[in-house]
Amino acid sequence: MQITFQLQDLGLAVLIIVGIVLGVYLVKMIKTLNDILRKIQGIVETNETSIEEVISSLPTTIKNVNEITTSVNESMDKIAPTIPNIVDNINDITDTINVNVEKMDSAAEVVWDGVSEAVATARGTVAKGGTYITIVMKIIEIFRSKISKKEKKYRDIVNKNRKKA
Repeated sequence: MQITFQLQDLGLAVLIIVGIVLGVYLVKMIKTLNDILRKIQGIVETNETSIEEVISSLPTTIKNVNEITTSVNESMDKIAPTIPNIVDNINDITDTINVNVEKMDSAAEVVWDGVSEAVATARGTVAKGGTYITIVMKIIEIFRSKISKKEKKYRDIVNKNRKKA
């Protein structure tokens, strides 16, 4: 007994098998999609009242956002012209502080020099006053170091403000 197949029959059999495999795959995909839709439906049903509240409050929220945006734009329009003046004022203030710090430094140097000369003169004439002179010198040194620290602080502030401007 001899069985003969034609190439057309073999091709048709392969197509039928591929069709069956695709059909099974399509059924599985539809089942998975159906399961996902059921889960989504359950979530929506569980949260239905919350979703309705959010949707009903959207127009009010959008209206509030629009009002806030309008208010901010109006405020910025009013403030924008004054910003250069504020920056100029800050620069003027920092320049004034810088000048005053320099004057304080000069005054401290003059006081230091005067006190140093007075102490040197007094040291030579007053033997018992040596302890008091040493105390006065220490006080003057502390005073001078405090002024130097403040001067550095003010210079740092001035430089920081200039960099911002």
